[in-house]
Amino acid sequence: MSTSVTRITLPPFLPRPGRGVVAGGVPPPDRQTSQLPDIVAFIKRTLEGVAGIGIVHDYEPVVTEAAQITARLGASGGLHYWTVKRTSTVETRLTNVETQLVHEIALRGYQEVGDASVTEAPFQRLVNAVTDTFRVTHDVGGGADAEVFGPAQVEEVGHRLVGQTILVHHASLRIGAQERLTP
Repeated sequence: MSTSVTRITLPPFLPRPGRGVVAGGVPPPDRQTSQLPDIVAFIKRTLEGVAGIGIVHDYEPVVTEAAQITARLGASGGLHYWTVKRTSTVETRLTNVETQLVHEIALRGYQEVGDASVTEAPFQRLVNAVTDTFRVTHDVGGGADAEVFGPAQVEEVGHRLVGQTILVHHASLRIGAQERLTP
């Protein structure tokens, strides 16, 4: 009598014991987590290097009182700030132990309107300087396996009211960033 043994092999995309997942589906302690904070910090530092950029926040400030608006968001010469914020992330499993994360990052600029004929052109030049800065790929550095890639896409340039009292030039741009997570 012959005995045959059927061997079951799990596909590479399913977690296997000892391969990046421990009991309960929790990643092992040495597993990397997203480097998004490093990416956002890098973008903030890069924006701060653009001449005339004003204040740069790595979040969307929420202010509810008129006094807070100029105190937190103003610069010399009036309201002038930019924000950096992740708006989406797509994760792709590359191998059974490696994942790629692609982030969409929103850059939003605000500058108080003085005489529109005087402040519009400099604001447009500032938007161009930001797109020039992010036209090429930048390695985030600091040991992160991440990069910020361009070109930056200008989605909107116009005017908005901040706090229902201050008219500002507004620009909304998008750039990409990607990172690889491995154990």
